[in-house]
Amino acid sequence: MPIPMVCDQLCGRKKIGGSPKTLRRWVRHKEIDLGKRAGVTSEEQARIRQWPHKIEPPEIPGQFS
Repeated sequence: MPIPMVCDQLCGRKKIGGSPKTLRRWVRHKEIDLGKRAGVTSEEQARIRQWPHKIEPPEIPGQFS
């Protein structure tokens, strides 16, 4: 059975919380993590979130502010 139909059935019967769209997103993200679909993995996303939000330019010796 295609994934969208399973998602609609599970969410429609309230077997799990959320909407069919949410479940499809979970399945798509799991496929990315397993390498079956192109995209940014959960591990890469976590690493990106740890990057500094503001990147300061490097200091140049002798430069006045």
